[in-house]
Amino acid sequence: MAEATVVEHGICISGDGIYLKAGIEKEKTALLCIVGARRWRKELLAMEPGYRESTKSWAEVLRT
Repeated sequence: MAEATVVEHGICISGDGIYLKAGIEKEKTALLCIVGARRWRKELLAMEPGYRESTKSWAEVLRT
């Protein structure tokens, strides 16, 4: 899991890919998620289908 923390503001942002086993595709598709947390509260910031190990897929998620 990739993680970046901004200590001054107490904000934590992390991203992870969850593999989906549904479908008949040959290539594994993942659900790429970005979650933010501040003051003990979590919030889903972005969620897009893509490829977990793909720089291009993660760049698209971060642009949303």
